[in-house]
Amino acid sequence: MTFSVLNWNIQHGRNHKTGFWPPLVTRARAQATLDSIAERISSKDADIIAVQEIDKDSFLSGYFDQVQYLNARLHYPYVFYAPSCTIAFGASVYESGTAIFSRFPLENCSSHRFGFTFPTDRMGFALADTTINNERVTIVCAHLTWIDWLHANVRKDQFIQMREALTSRAGRLIVAGDFNCDARDASLRSFMKELRLETHELDEGGNETSHAWAPYERIDWIFARDLHLNSYVTLPGILSDHLAILAKYTF
Repeated sequence: MTFSVLNWNIQHGRNHKTGFWPPLVTRARAQATLDSIAERISSKDADIIAVQEIDKDSFLSGYFDQVQYLNARLHYPYVFYAPSCTIAFGASVYESGTAIFSRFPLENCSSHRFGFTFPTDRMGFALADTTINNERVTIVCAHLTWIDWLHANVRKDQFIQMREALTSRAGRLIVAGDFNCDARDASLRSFMKELRLETHELDEGGNETSHAWAPYERIDWIFARDLHLNSYVTLPGILSDHLAILAKYTF
């Protein structure tokens, strides 16, 4: 059986060249961007979607549930959202995280947050098991930090935390996300080696994902274990500061 996985950092529905400026977008603009993102995803008919930087409730994008809004247009029967960064002063003013949308049942779901990283948002990952054609596959949707000025090895520690969360999952595995590092990163390579993960043309060019308007680095990835990779493409189209990736696998 063949199934497909699409990975995308959707930048909170902002569609700006930078995640820092302007700091606010209106709800109408964010929803218009999500409408286009949903249309783009639907056109690829992927079985599993891994999304990063999706807001549950945020003053930065107009206070609405982007997970619910997006799936009202995608119509996936199974959705798991994992909050990573939450700010509240009595009431929630900002919450963002990762999400998995799936045509297959999601089980044993768990949400994992990394420690605070200065000056970037708190990151994390969603973890779930699914069954495809009677075969168990573990799915990870991860977002690692870009930089931490106080901790030089922050990504290494985050890879270790993910690896430890996956020690009990010995079978087939998909790890997708925005890792904020390219193939030169030693911690990424160590993570791949320890979990026996493979991807398309690890050391080759042509799969850059950031920044979307003029891609120059490959920091978004889909890795797999014990699955045959049929195809792996970076999708054109600027609806975020990252490009989406689509991979197809068979058992």
